[in-house]
Amino acid sequence: MVSLFDEISVEFENPPGDALGHDGIEGRFVCTPDEALLHWKRQDRAFRKSGATTIPLEYGDLESVTYEAPWWRAKRLILKVRKPEMLSAIPGAELGCLAMFVTKPSRENAAKIPEFVDFKLSEVYMAGSVRRLDATRGQEEMP
Repeated sequence: MVSLFDEISVEFENPPGDALGHDGIEGRFVCTPDEALLHWKRQDRAFRKSGATTIPLEYGDLESVTYEAPWWRAKRLILKVRKPEMLSAIPGAELGCLAMFVTKPSRENAAKIPEFVDFKLSEVYMAGSVRRLDATRGQEEMP
């Protein structure tokens, strides 16, 4: 069981989709109690080394996270965000959706992430509802 004070992280490696191998990425998706972090970098090649980039994602920015684990195929964690420009720099991301191919050691954690993110999204929605309710109550009290 994952408590609210734990971090869940998943390592991923997306193979290159082009013949020259320019758009292969690797990284880590981390869910903390306050926000989600997407660390990624292009896969290193003989004459090209790249640094890692971190994208902080508030839980309100996430639309959904799903885990697909079909038999005999690669396991994927699919991240969808509300603003597509947040993931536009990542090779392979399309319209705010990024499919991350989960490595074997991270599969157990990858199965836990969708429930954790759903819980965090419910907290965000609840806070928004309370804020709207307080705003309407404040308008009713004014003469």
